[in-house]
Amino acid sequence: MMIGLPKQALLLPLAWAAIVLVDGVAGGAPRADGVLEIEAVEAETLTPLPVRIELQDGRGRPVAARRWGVAVWGDHAYFPGNVTLPLRRGNYRFVIDAGPEYLTQSGHFQIDRRAEDSKRVEMRRAAHLAKEGWLAADLLASREPGGLDVARQAEQLAAAPQVGHVWSGGSWRPAKAIRRLKEEDAHHYSAARVESPGGSLTIVSRDGPFDFRSLRGDDPLAVALAAREAGLVVIADAGAWRLPAWIAEGAVDALLVLGPEESEGNRPRDRSRYPARRGLGRWREAVYHHTLGAGLRLVPLAGSGSGFEETTLGAARVYAHTGDTNSESQASPDWWDAALAGATVVTNGPLLRPKAEGRAPGAVFYLNHGETLTFEVGLSLATRDKIEYLEIIKNNEVAATVPLRDWAAGGGRLPPVEFDSAGWFAVRAVTVDADRYQMAQSAPWFVEMSGQRRVSRSSVAFFLEWLDELAADEKAAPSAERLAEAQAFWRGKLDSAEGQP
Repeated sequence: MMIGLPKQALLLPLAWAAIVLVDGVAGGAPRADGVLEIEAVEAETLTPLPVRIELQDGRGRPVAARRWGVAVWGDHAYFPGNVTLPLRRGNYRFVIDAGPEYLTQSGHFQIDRRAEDSKRVEMRRAAHLAKEGWLAADLLASREPGGLDVARQAEQLAAAPQVGHVWSGGSWRPAKAIRRLKEEDAHHYSAARVESPGGSLTIVSRDGPFDFRSLRGDDPLAVALAAREAGLVVIADAGAWRLPAWIAEGAVDALLVLGPEESEGNRPRDRSRYPARRGLGRWREAVYHHTLGAGLRLVPLAGSGSGFEETTLGAARVYAHTGDTNSESQASPDWWDAALAGATVVTNGPLLRPKAEGRAPGAVFYLNHGETLTFEVGLSLATRDKIEYLEIIKNNEVAATVPLRDWAAGGGRLPPVEFDSAGWFAVRAVTVDADRYQMAQSAPWFVEMSGQRRVSRSSVAFFLEWLDELAADEKAAPSAERLAEAQAFWRGKLDSAEGQP
């Protein structure tokens, strides 16, 4: 058997080489001609490391992994540090990954009849966010429980609550990806999904498994309010049709800013302003920015949609800054405290760790009339993909655009941000990926003047116009009474925005 040495992803200046995934229908061999044992280890300690593997035959077709892998999904599987591959003779290529904080390894080998061989693959870190107090979670996934702990560890996720049930049409049903949901296992899941023509919600228990079927309601709002009453976290899709009404009712804790490609019940976006696949991500981001402009402080969160779509666990994730540099295996209650306080960064690519004046996102600064505050923003950054630019967003406008080379030359600091009135600011990194909107964005830092938040008339008007369009959609619109209540809420916001743009 011939084995090509694993090829480490080339470490470019501030960027890693991209991983190439090949789509296809998994196909397997009825019998094995030879075997290859692969051992994946952490390069510094040489201890076994859970990893994800994508294996292709000589024709570029994914090889079925159910005989030897765990948490198999689409074109990938996981193993807990070592695996024996029983394969037909031929040529093969593999990609081994341990989440975005490790360099990717790839290689090739050839299987001959009666071949037996082994190979150690050393996985090298490029960043260790847990040691900096940042822990990751994937807050929208629906995978079967078998091997899930291995998958979570391989993707460097402190938390990955799984959706076991979906509410639709007034009743609960098992999620499609959970093929055999036994009655006795129904309460083992710590997340649920609500789907309707008016939009989708994700409900998460911060305290572990919960029987979501106990949440009663004849529409998504009733279910969401019951969830909040039970102490659960309600996350609305950023483009959900009824989002302005749900916000008005106080039913939402956070927004899913990064998520699946599409979900049920989204408001149609203006494709002239938000075209193609990058447009969807930009649209969700714009919605979130308008909530900030309206003086709201909903938390930005993220989830991969793995199980709903054929994507990997953690492909979109949210990091929360707990400040605890000793905990990295499981998210503690401190993780949720930090996340719901807004100390977060959402990402589907770059690893961004920013601070303003030494404070994590979500911090509030206070300003008196006649004063000016200037903020220094520093950040650490690692990425597998070429970054197009870094930006500072201030009050829904781009305040500064910084090419990556200028940021590096400046010692990792961005231009200062100045405020003489209330507002907010955030940091964003965007890659050059043309097929999707790949980015990392911090939650905002806030500036209050004399205890008052900034409320933008244009952002409030954005949601009032949204409600007008919602009212015209008979399938998605809520009752006339709830629509009127939502309009009154947003008109009240408009009154408080007097004199602000």
